[in-house]
Amino acid sequence: MDETSSHEAGSFLQDDCLPFLCEAQNSDGGWGERPGSKSAVEPTAWALMALAACGQREQEDMRRERGCAWLRGAQLPDGSWPAWIGQKEGCWVTSLAAWALSLSGKTGHEVRRGAAWISHAVPGDGTWWWRFRQWLQKAPSTTQNQALWGWSWTPRTSSWVEPTAYALLFFRSIRHIGIHRMAERRIRIAEALLYDRMCPGGGWNCGNPRVYGSQGSPQIMTTAWALLALRHSGDEASNRESLAWLASVCHELNSPATAAIALACLRVYGRPASFIEKKIPEVFQANQFLRSVRAAAWCALALQPGSCLYAD
Repeated sequence: MDETSSHEAGSFLQDDCLPFLCEAQNSDGGWGERPGSKSAVEPTAWALMALAACGQREQEDMRRERGCAWLRGAQLPDGSWPAWIGQKEGCWVTSLAAWALSLSGKTGHEVRRGAAWISHAVPGDGTWWWRFRQWLQKAPSTTQNQALWGWSWTPRTSSWVEPTAYALLFFRSIRHIGIHRMAERRIRIAEALLYDRMCPGGGWNCGNPRVYGSQGSPQIMTTAWALLALRHSGDEASNRESLAWLASVCHELNSPATAAIALACLRVYGRPASFIEKKIPEVFQANQFLRSVRAAAWCALALQPGSCLYAD
């Protein structure tokens, strides 16, 4: 990264990303999808991760304390988190909530409970009945390996790439405190699932590389998250192929959120990415994050080399 690019990124981080996130925090301590909207687990988790990476002033520390308190209060008795306060069942946001709290360094009990729930959260395609039903089909709609499964968006439904990537990133972040034995098995199966779901020629889409004989098209955001989750796995050829695809389409980036995750991914793998870093403030000027807390947090995380997106 050249000095000019680094200075511009630092200014954008301090002058745009952090003020947006601080001003968007609700009086209850959480964050909503957009400023003024009801607090929810996902945007609160991303905002806390961003403040953990960037906040060095007392003001940011106080905001983090309030946000962590809100997140702890949202945890369900079984250790999971719901998408919204008032919902009785946990879901994929558990990975993000536990990940965010793990960065605070003060909530080991809540993090361990969340990790245990994630370890045992089996999607629909991980059950024997789902597999038996697939076996009965004479002409399956997909060519994926039905013995592999990860994590789903909605409980008891199919595995998807992004929630699987989030769970893998969370488990990697807490290896220093130890993880459930079941989690080790889940990690191996989930990594295999991601490679099985890779599109021909590299990259990932939301779910399946082929459906009813038609080849799926990879997507920038999904590919970047999958590669971030797989950066320590052994299938280097597949990673290189997908990185090549990602680098070839980065000129199409037109949103700060997509640009941020692509930037982080390319940086993690040591690929040139300064052109994306320069583009993030440009696209911000065009749409102002679309007033999205998640987009602002992702930009902050991508522009801060010490953030959780870059941690080994």
